Formats: sequence, C-alpha cells, structure tokens
Amino acid sequence: MYGTLDRIRRQPRWGALYAIATAMLALLGVVEAFVPVGALRRALEIAVTVLGFWSISLWVRANGHALDLAGARDPGFRRVVEQPAIVADAGRASHREPKPRTPAPERLAGTVLTLPRRRSNS
Repeated sequence: MYGTLDRIRRQPRWGALYAIATAMLALLGVVEAFVPVGALRRALEIAVTVLGFWSISLWVRANGHALDLAGARDPGFRRVVEQPAIVADAGRASHREPKPRTPAPERLAGTVLTLPRRRSNS
C-alpha cells in the first residue's frame, strides 16, 4: 500500500540533494566553459537552472515527511503558522493583515523622530 508508515523514510536523503546541487553546478560550468556566448548559451543556462530547481523540488516532495520528522525531534523546532487577522468591517468579516506595532527600520531611514510637546496648563 502506498504511503504506509513502514515505507516512510525516517531520515532525509541528504546525499541525493548534494548530488543534485553538484550536478547542477557542474552542468552550468560545462555550459560556461564550452558554449560560445549567445542565445544558445543563455537558453542552456536557463534550462539547466530550471531543471536543477525542479529536481530540488522533487527531492523536497520525496523527503518532506522525513524533514518534518527531523524537525519534530529537534527540541528547538517549532512551526510558525501565521494567519491573517479577521477584522469586523461594517457588519462583515474581512481578512486583513494586522498593522505592525512598531515601524520597520527601513521606513524610518532618513526621518527625524520628534516627541510630542507637553501642553502647558497656563
């Protein structure tokens, strides 16, 4: 029976991932070294890159359960799943991202922050 617990690998096959990455880099090196500059070279580079990442995605799909098991054994592992906040808007619920509590540093770049002045009671 496909997908039974006894057939599931307990450890990810890291060697296969390393072989895929090495083959991808080697093929890119061969294309760089032996194919003259032009449209053919660009097409081969794109094809090798797409094929490499497609192979990596197949590896992740084949080893996904083993990766989950490896993560569950790690005491520092925790899966974070963010869900959008549900905010009532005029009687109907809508999904919106929560507003950040503090501004991001890139938004503050080049700005001068000033504190509000106290009102005098005089």
